[in-house]
Amino acid sequence: ATENYTRGQPNGIQTGVLDALKNSPDLIYFSGYPNDVSTVLTTLNANNAPPNLKVLGGDALYELGGYQGGFGDRLRFSAFSYPDQWDILGLSAKKPAFFTEYSAAFSANGQHQGYGFTRQTNDDILSYDATIALLKAASTAAASKTTITADDLKNALGQTSFQGVSGWVTFGTDGDPVNKAIVILSVDSAGHIQMDPKVWGKFLGP
Repeated sequence: ATENYTRGQPNGIQTGVLDALKNSPDLIYFSGYPNDVSTVLTTLNANNAPPNLKVLGGDALYELGGYQGGFGDRLRFSAFSYPDQWDILGLSAKKPAFFTEYSAAFSANGQHQGYGFTRQTNDDILSYDATIALLKAASTAAASKTTITADDLKNALGQTSFQGVSGWVTFGTDGDPVNKAIVILSVDSAGHIQMDPKVWGKFLGP
């Protein structure tokens, strides 16, 4: 069953959740944002939904401050990166220099902690990998001509592969990433975000 809602309208979201519960779902997939998914979660708990009924969403639900209120343990969401994933996967010895360089740049003396200082956000990591991909493609395109076009850059991206911070990065001829690694994140009873110790897609290159 599909339930439509209007962003920022909790009454409509609550109605949608109650309608969904009538179908005894095994899982609720929510395409939306943190404020609205909070309404979904509180409505499920208020109506005694089965404890094993989970809510799955995308990386828009990656709320850096976590989820408070004791209801977040139902929530799962995907992301293209997580700052602790190299350690969780047992690859600490292979961690890119990006992590130490990031902390040195934004909290050189350790005076600031957390996301944006000593901890990288999902968007920080993806932006870094995207910049590296663009630079590598530009270098490839410029190897055979002095002036490159957007089409040259697009074609060069199709030949670009490298080990990124978020995982192995490679592109198809259509410009889309191929077998990009993703992680599944959850929320513990304290409201903190945790990573499932399994990566979907290709994380390490050859």
